[in-house]
Amino acid sequence: MWLYSLEVSVNESAGHVKARSYDSSGRQAAAAAARARVVDAAVECFAEQGYAGTTMAAVAARAGVSVATVHAAFGTKSALLKRAVDVAIAGDHAEVPVADRDEPRAALAELHRTGDGTALLAVFARTFVIASQRVAPLWAAMREAAAADADVATLQARAESGRLAAMTGIAAELDGAGVLRADLPVPRAGQVLWAVAAPELVERLLQQPGWDLDAVADWLGTALAELLLAPPSRPTGPSSP
Repeated sequence: MWLYSLEVSVNESAGHVKARSYDSSGRQAAAAAARARVVDAAVECFAEQGYAGTTMAAVAARAGVSVATVHAAFGTKSALLKRAVDVAIAGDHAEVPVADRDEPRAALAELHRTGDGTALLAVFARTFVIASQRVAPLWAAMREAAAADADVATLQARAESGRLAAMTGIAAELDGAGVLRADLPVPRAGQVLWAVAAPELVERLLQQPGWDLDAVADWLGTALAELLLAPPSRPTGPSSP
């Protein structure tokens, strides 16, 4: 829940097994640092060159590692894109799902304590806009490549499915707090969130004069509140699916 993420670990991406017990902590730290450099380089390459224009060799060169290191860590270019998307969404390399991080957990706790859906959507909107600014070029690269690459098409379908599931989770939290519109079932509310809170929309607005991160986040939070929340004078209980 909260944003959207493929939530794939480095080891899962490459199909690797756990590090052998004889690896020292220093060796593991060096390997993790190298993987992080590879992912950071991949984020830049995919954003600048697109999927087709990015090669494993180019990523390796930018990261300062061998091509063999990139292949050993991630296996395929589509797996590397998968990891790059997750890191771009999260903003770091921590192996902690976005939904389990402090800010979303605190915002959800506050929702259920106060029943203030507007505050939750404002926090969500700001977090989403910041993450979308990072991930939008990769999202575009993935979308363009999906037409010709079956692995990337599968990745895109999984990403959109995960994004819809995340948005439906937010709708369910609003419903559970009794602040979702009575005439809006949770699945439909999730679809509204999925359609309006889209990285492509954020990217387009940020390209327009007078729109910065603050303006987009304020607009998105307000728009979502108007679309999803029951008027304060009409509190509701959980709706039927």
